[in-house]
Amino acid sequence: MTHRPVIDLPAGPVIRASDGRQVGMAARFGGELAEGSVADGTYCVWLIDRGDAMPVVWPPGYRARLDPLEILNPGGEVVARGGDMLVVGGGGVPVDPSRPCSLGQPSAFFIQVIA
Repeated sequence: MTHRPVIDLPAGPVIRASDGRQVGMAARFGGELAEGSVADGTYCVWLIDRGDAMPVVWPPGYRARLDPLEILNPGGEVVARGGDMLVVGGGGVPVDPSRPCSLGQPSAFFIQVIA
């Protein structure tokens, strides 16, 4: 069996209410799951919506297995594959646009649920 590289995906923040409960976001977004190396050689995963690449961050513990792309949940189960059309729930979060997988954007979509 051929060894396929596995990388950690950028994780979104844990957002808590004033009483300590974790807060879920209610926005919905969709696009084609895509991947590749950016200018500095960093490997990134994003969603393409109407031809535009949207940076995304994932729940903690999500990873990507490469060649071909598969998204793995914390339990190691495949939840999406490259080229899949995803509908996800979550919301926008600020990110450092200088980080490679931010794709130069000041915000990313924080995926909290893959529908």
